[in-house]
Amino acid sequence: MAENETENKKLSLPVKPPGGANYWLIPSVIVTVAILWWSWTGMDLTQKDLDRAKDSWKESRIIEELLHPDFSKDVTERVGLNMLVTIQTAILGTLLAVLITFPLSFFAAFNVTGSSKLGWVVYVFFRGLFSLIRAVPALVVAIILVTLIKIGPFAGALALAIHSIGQLGKLFAESIEQVEKGPIEAMTAMGGNKPKVVWYAILPQVYPYLIAYSLFILDINVRMSMVIGLVGAGGIGSYLQENIQLLKYEKVSTALIALLAVVLAFDLFSGWVRKKII
Repeated sequence: MAENETENKKLSLPVKPPGGANYWLIPSVIVTVAILWWSWTGMDLTQKDLDRAKDSWKESRIIEELLHPDFSKDVTERVGLNMLVTIQTAILGTLLAVLITFPLSFFAAFNVTGSSKLGWVVYVFFRGLFSLIRAVPALVVAIILVTLIKIGPFAGALALAIHSIGQLGKLFAESIEQVEKGPIEAMTAMGGNKPKVVWYAILPQVYPYLIAYSLFILDINVRMSMVIGLVGAGGIGSYLQENIQLLKYEKVSTALIALLAVVLAFDLFSGWVRKKII
């Protein structure tokens, strides 16, 4: 009998909670449609605009040229060199951000700063600083730096570094706040000061996540380095801008293929590393 009861319990379906997913389905659809309609009204499109876009699409040779990339030696060499600059820009920007953010993120973690008045002030200051930096798009920073220092790729690397500090600061600090309390309490009970608690109790727990988040930001920065290149920060973005202005879309296609290959390679590599360390 006991075996039969156990088997019946395993086969029995869970009781459907009151309301369930269907309760929210119709309101969700209505709200989604309303938001889409409200967003569409902000586009200020008329039928004349749509007809003009349709005619331009028919007359354009862009798609045809994009489907025939130029793989000549001169083009592939230029694309390769510019792609290398883009990768270097992304790596330099990410490394600068990691080196700056890593020590500062501990001051943005509440379990490190403590609940004292001074600790609270330090915590709020660094949290606010990371939020402020994160609010400024990397593209805007790149435009400002390219105008100021007149050095394309280095300005791009600095722009990526500044923007990445805001992102990494939030990710690093939240990882530090989620560590197990046991090692911290044990180290504190043994008379360990703050630096020892951080080094022996917190850092071993968060180190894999710091590596994973750094690779995640690097993956993003490879894409972003192309975007900021469009405003004069060098690399494949500048090459794309130059050939778009010259209507050389077969060369644009070659550059996009190279960018896709690099982004895919970085994505696979960072994913593999994250699986190994987490």
